[in-house]
Amino acid sequence: MTTHISYGSQVKPETVASFVESLPQVKRKGRGEHPAWYVHDRLVARLIDPTTLLVPGDLLQRVCTFEVDVAGAVNAKLSVSAPTVLDGLGNVVTSVTPTATFKDVSDPANVVPVSSGDTLTDGESIEATITVNVPSNAPQDLTGHLNDITVTATQS
Repeated sequence: MTTHISYGSQVKPETVASFVESLPQVKRKGRGEHPAWYVHDRLVARLIDPTTLLVPGDLLQRVCTFEVDVAGAVNAKLSVSAPTVLDGLGNVVTSVTPTATFKDVSDPANVVPVSSGDTLTDGESIEATITVNVPSNAPQDLTGHLNDITVTATQS
């Protein structure tokens, strides 16, 4: 089961902490704004920011919109680069990779998916939904930033 928990701005890190720390055998580690909670040295939750709690097995998503800047129109394949994810020892974790879907949102009344090889035109607005699955058996103490993503259009 995949869980992505978003709390909204009204929930503070100390509110999450008091709930999680009330559970049996939970120990807090981490620091300040990014605490983590463990049971028998296994990560059970980490506060990424005041609105996002990461639980192993989570599905993280970021939606962004960008404007196509090309001369005229080109057939292109859109792709995303993987954010670099590191374990607690600084080793790159290759089991955590992003996937992406794209849609043309230039006309809100007519939003359409963008597939590989579709024609992109100058000024077109594309919405990218980037998803990173954090497997439940992934290494512990992962570090990465879902905002460190590059969308590439390769002419086809």
